[in-house]
Amino acid sequence: MNSKSCLIPFTNVSISPRGTIRACCIQNDRELYGNWPKITDVAANWPTAEIQKIQKGMLSDDPENNTPECISCWREEQSGIRSYRQRYSKIWIPIFEERGYDPVKDSNIQIVDLQFGHLCNLSCTMCDTDFSSNLYINYKKLASKTTDTQLKEYYDSQLEYDHGTKGDWTTDDAAYAKLLKFCKDIESIRITGGEPLYNPRFVHFIKYLLEKDKPVKFLEIVTNGTIYTDEISDLLNRFEKLVFKISIESTEKREEFIRWPSVWSEKDSNLRKFISALKTENTEFRINHTVNALNAPLFDDNTAYLNSLSPNRRLTQDIHIVEARYPMSLCNSDEDYIDYCASVYQGRTNIVSTWMQERISYAKRHRDRNISLQTKYIMERAEFQNMNIEELFPVYFEYHKKYM
Repeated sequence: MNSKSCLIPFTNVSISPRGTIRACCIQNDRELYGNWPKITDVAANWPTAEIQKIQKGMLSDDPENNTPECISCWREEQSGIRSYRQRYSKIWIPIFEERGYDPVKDSNIQIVDLQFGHLCNLSCTMCDTDFSSNLYINYKKLASKTTDTQLKEYYDSQLEYDHGTKGDWTTDDAAYAKLLKFCKDIESIRITGGEPLYNPRFVHFIKYLLEKDKPVKFLEIVTNGTIYTDEISDLLNRFEKLVFKISIESTEKREEFIRWPSVWSEKDSNLRKFISALKTENTEFRINHTVNALNAPLFDDNTAYLNSLSPNRRLTQDIHIVEARYPMSLCNSDEDYIDYCASVYQGRTNIVSTWMQERISYAKRHRDRNISLQTKYIMERAEFQNMNIEELFPVYFEYHKKYM
């Protein structure tokens, strides 16, 4: 393997919110054109023919040009952003070497990367209907109400896959049994959603991971922080190593707008409960942020909140960016506004500011210039959610009011 090769197709099985068996979570279902095998096709096994094709591309002399399915990582690396491929290699290569495991020669599933269906209790403004049943419902409402052709086209594109009819794969008994089979000998698993804690099978699945003949030792879980129970905390404390991630985009009413219809006071309370309940010695707390058009200049607020929340416990921040295909992407914002966002972090050397500079640079390089769609979308969401953009995000409003 050369320096551009990726270990993920050789060691990882990823199940998408639609139940697609794919190489990794960066592959979006819309880019797979619905042709890849799903976990509901119970006869399908890993590696599928499609994953074998990616494996072959990664073993070639030019992995970047021979794996178009992996364009998201290649694009990030071209922009100077550390990609998922690079982050995965940094974490897992030392572990595989310690185990004496050769990812190519011994190729088998080492990690299950599980998007546990699309059931979710939120309709986040930067999300996709593949990841949220709630957003799917609300986009149907917005599509029926809007009088704007451009917005109607966007909502309809998000409704092409009929989640209402097809349901969620985690509720399919045969597919769920197939998932348990995939996990039988697995010791490392990553769970996202949807919102995993909202899924009615979540507690059963966590108990299975702990009680099977070969229990899971490493669990990573990503949650929106709107749900807390003592039972869940007690179960999570039983894992040998836990990486617990909560997604936060802003604070107070701004968070309620972006991650609607969350309630900030409840989320703040849940976060404090998790910090208190989860054991310090085996839990790594991480906070997921997604850079979008509204929160891009406001990350100082996030950092200040986290510092006040847990002065004695390290909360690592992970920062991602919304891709240009979504209206909420910074790539679709006014150019002067993007320059303003860059100026907020310019000249700073702390890690969060450095990451923000990288991600804002990415937005400038991949500007889609779909400002009209973005501003109409944000204003329509504001009306739908009965909230005021000018009050919540005055800087964004000032730079974009000429498009409204």
